[in-house]
Amino acid sequence: PTFAGCGFSAQAHVSADIDGIFGGSAETQVRDLQWKCFTTVLMSMSGWSTANPDKQPFSWGEPYASINRMYLSLKMRLTPYFYSISRIAYELGTPPIRAMVMEFPDDDFLLQPSVGSGQQFMAGPAFLVAPVYKALEETKVRDDIYLPAGDWVDFWSGAILSGPQHLYGYEVPLEKLPVFVRAGAIIPMWPAMRYAGELPVDTLTLDIYPDGKSSFELYEDDGVTRAHEKGDFAKTPIVCTAPGQAMKNGGVVNVTVGPTVGRYRDQLQKRTYMVKLHVAEAPSEVFLHTSSGVTKLKAMGSKSALGWEQRGWFYDRTMAYFANPYSYTFSSWQQAFSTTGQDCSTGDCPPWHHQVLIVKVPTEIGDKFELTINVRTAHSAKFASNAGEFLPQVHLSRLFLDDSAAAEPVAARAAAVATAHIHGAGGLVVPAAVEEQRGFHGLVQLWGLLGGVVLGLAAVSGRCRGDFRGEGADTVSRGLMVHEPEE
Repeated sequence: PTFAGCGFSAQAHVSADIDGIFGGSAETQVRDLQWKCFTTVLMSMSGWSTANPDKQPFSWGEPYASINRMYLSLKMRLTPYFYSISRIAYELGTPPIRAMVMEFPDDDFLLQPSVGSGQQFMAGPAFLVAPVYKALEETKVRDDIYLPAGDWVDFWSGAILSGPQHLYGYEVPLEKLPVFVRAGAIIPMWPAMRYAGELPVDTLTLDIYPDGKSSFELYEDDGVTRAHEKGDFAKTPIVCTAPGQAMKNGGVVNVTVGPTVGRYRDQLQKRTYMVKLHVAEAPSEVFLHTSSGVTKLKAMGSKSALGWEQRGWFYDRTMAYFANPYSYTFSSWQQAFSTTGQDCSTGDCPPWHHQVLIVKVPTEIGDKFELTINVRTAHSAKFASNAGEFLPQVHLSRLFLDDSAAAEPVAARAAAVATAHIHGAGGLVVPAAVEEQRGFHGLVQLWGLLGGVVLGLAAVSGRCRGDFRGEGADTVSRGLMVHEPEE
């Protein structure tokens, strides 16, 4: 409530000591850091308490350090999103951390004091964040999360829920912060990196949840000096036009990235956009419109193949496995994740997966492009038994690793990782292990009939590359959080 209240007083950037100055615990430190990763400023102090470790995110050891690393990695990737809405605060006074009523002034419920109006907030226009403020020994759920009118996507499960409604009994194991993405959101994201400048940002992901017409203005400057005060900055308009509830029902989706206007020191002259659309079915066709004409983009057979092409698209149905922080050790990190406490490594849990369209488009600063995507009707999408809840995709590995197909995979660091992912309209690719060698990768394709039963082995293929960038490598970089011991 304090952070949201400061926004009403035109204080754009507000922070507080993570886990306070005195006292604290491993659990309160994790819970505090989680939601503050959705603010623009973090303060991690050494603390004045002599009874506990200092307040660094690694102080309490595992699994707490791994959970903190997850959220800090997400915060790093969201830098262009928060930097852009910080510019809005600079120009208009609208704060990045917004009280619910600020985003939904016509919702009468939010005018009354309640948990739903005071114990959650909007991080910019896209994210609804509901901090967990009760200990796990008291309750393992978060109650009274209020979703205003419209569709909302559970950031973790991918479930689409329709508001207005109150959520009760929402499970919150220590690694899970309730976060919901507003339908229509356009979220720019950097590649995964540990600090600004570690990697070039010439690949930018646009994470889009199509629903009606929505827009976002990407703001950039040199990130170091105050030259922006003299006009040295650039803005890029991004617009998505789609039918209502396109995430559920499909239809024609148009994404337009306008020419970048403005200049600043060391500005990129070329950039590759990875446009991610959360839709329930693969498209029938994807067209790219530029000043040179219209091009029908080619569908790639894998995310790895997309990485080698200049442009194209791939519909990702990746099985997403990554470390469960509760059972984390350096020797057992490949256990499947479970938010329910079940051991999914035995196959007892439903398979987590993605259903995300990825379109790769290279461009030059100053150029405009438009994508026209014909998304099939979601005839085979599954609805949950709960009224108003739709389950087209699950996003469990998205936070921690770069989802750019142009990025270098990390699989050379991990051997014999069991994982799988589904491709296209029924093809199932199951790399049983990751070969830790240069210049080779294997692809085992299993084609299944509708109904989910795999009947036969279809093909085995390999290809030589100068660097290890194989299908198995891509699977691991997409679906696993790889932990390395510090030197």
